[in-house]
Amino acid sequence: MSLNSNKEMLDVAKLVVEEAMSCLKSRPPCGFCVVGIGSLGRGEATPFSDIEYLFLVEEKKHVMYFERLAIMMYFLIGALIETKLSSLDVAELKGWYQDERPHGYQIDGITKSSGNIPTRHPGKPNEFIDTAEGLLSAYRKQLMNPDKDSLKGDITAMLRYTSLVYSHGNGDQMLRKFVDGRRELDKHVNNSRLESDIKMLLGDMKRHELFPEYDEFAAGFQTTVKATLYRLPSLLSLNTAIILGQSEDSSWENLKLLQTERSSVAAKVRRALAMACFSRLQCYHRLGCNFGEFYVGNSSSKETVVVQDTKRFVFERKMMWKMEQKEFYNIFQSLL
Repeated sequence: MSLNSNKEMLDVAKLVVEEAMSCLKSRPPCGFCVVGIGSLGRGEATPFSDIEYLFLVEEKKHVMYFERLAIMMYFLIGALIETKLSSLDVAELKGWYQDERPHGYQIDGITKSSGNIPTRHPGKPNEFIDTAEGLLSAYRKQLMNPDKDSLKGDITAMLRYTSLVYSHGNGDQMLRKFVDGRRELDKHVNNSRLESDIKMLLGDMKRHELFPEYDEFAAGFQTTVKATLYRLPSLLSLNTAIILGQSEDSSWENLKLLQTERSSVAAKVRRALAMACFSRLQCYHRLGCNFGEFYVGNSSSKETVVVQDTKRFVFERKMMWKMEQKEFYNIFQSLL
């Protein structure tokens, strides 16, 4: 399910790259590739997922061309009228509008809390238009010298999974060079890094609840599908791969590999992630956007009728995949 959805999202991103290159009306000055990261790299993307990507280039001296290409892609994606103005971080517009447009197909944004795009946020260093060697150097630096930001997920977590969106010239070879180099670096993790990664896992387990309690006779509440359904199982899958040094090409392949060795861990995480991704897809499809927040209440609530099918799917089947944080904690303590 999610792998098919992810492939369709990769196909759409490829079309955007090709159209942007056509608009520039000039041939690329060197080989390059567009690399999907985030949920697109993990194989978990659904319609309306934010698009996170970077450029691997043959020669960094041509960075201006790739900045222009990236900006052209922003314009094309923005022309779909599914990008929230708040994600563009335009200071002069703040306080002058109500951002009520549907949140759909858009780039990750250029705010300080996001910016996983080629041009990055002005306050962040730009490793997202770089050669394979340059990106490996940035990866090595963060891997061997973790800082406090690694507890929130630094560039090593971001680049754990990558997927090819578009290749020109020898671009696919550049990505293969980076992936092979990253896997080699991951074999030599120091104790400081391992300790940081374990803290990240345990911290994520405390910060995120897998699902809120629900009483069908209660007055009702709102829940956000990404935060309460999807975030925790996705992070658990990612953190497990990081700590164990797994290097498969997607979350699903890593969990499949882990399942052959530690079925009690992987089977539950894989099931939780699959159901979370499907619930997210169902909710986005039902709402027609990435708002992902729906109202849950008793059967007489008018608000509930709007997404009744989504609510029924999510809550009637929650016991199939719901796991208490205590159980997660025990599972991963034994794993570590």
